Amino acid sequence: MSGPLLELQGLRVRRGARLALELSALQLQPGEALAVVGENGSGKSTLLLAVAGLLDLEAGEIRLAGGGAHCGRAPAPTAYRQALALALQEPYPFAGPALELATFGLRARGVGRRDARARARTALAELGIEGLAARQAPSLSGGERKLLSLAQLAALAPAPGLLLLDEPTAGVDEAHLAAVEGWVRAARGRGAGLMLATHDHALAARLADRTLELRAGRASTPAP
Repeated sequence: MSGPLLELQGLRVRRGARLALELSALQLQPGEALAVVGENGSGKSTLLLAVAGLLDLEAGEIRLAGGGAHCGRAPAPTAYRQALALALQEPYPFAGPALELATFGLRARGVGRRDARARARTALAELGIEGLAARQAPSLSGGERKLLSLAQLAALAPAPGLLLLDEPTAGVDEAHLAAVEGWVRAARGRGAGLMLATHDHALAARLADRTLELRAGRASTPAP
């Protein structure tokens, strides 16, 4: 792939009456990781949701290689949404076996049940949580639910060009932290670009090439 994976220009996002995010420009290259840091309410999650095509844009455009552009109040194109994957800070509630939750992204993209389960099992193993496969999702701890949310993304790889991770290690114990970081590095090695929102500056230093610090929805330094 030549050129940037992600290109953002003149972005403005409102949450209700409040201007929640304003960024003049941002680029991300294939295989590159950008850490988005800042206090609560600084706009980290808003940026990830906007890039994921889940928020209306008051102004600006977000362009994703192979997926077209998201702009204005129009829904993001299907090709755009399928060129990325998002792991939320709090995974969607789900009643059922963890293995089935790990297949959600694949099933939504037309992968058959058997193939989706096989890829989900591989993803659970990559993150060291294969033992959760038969567990009911509501019985999982917060850290286990976070790992399961990441497994959804791992099952999709390498199809998505862009991975968006909101507090990817929140609640994750030391025993699984190395597996998460190893998976992130492997995804980058396959050419995926990553944008991760985190309070953990040490994690950002270990995993990211660059850091974007947000304060009150704006970059505290010029956006990289």
